[in-house]
Amino acid sequence: MKYKRLELDFRHINTLEEMHLILKKVFGFPNFYGKNVNALIYCLSDLRYPEYGMSEYTLNSEEALILNLLVFDT
Repeated sequence: MKYKRLELDFRHINTLEEMHLILKKVFGFPNFYGKNVNALIYCLSDLRYPEYGMSEYTLNSEEALILNLLVFDT
């Protein structure tokens, strides 16, 4: 299995709206992305299915995603 690594910097996020905007930008979610947990799960679940158009960031069947989340200032 091949691993794709993605680092997301959430250290300066103050609202859920800001978090969803960063996720939308990084993953390339569609303009109609609902900015809620259900929409997030839906879009992330389709990373292996680029034909669905839910994300510009994709994984093939041999890849797994490792997310490194920066959440606290040190």
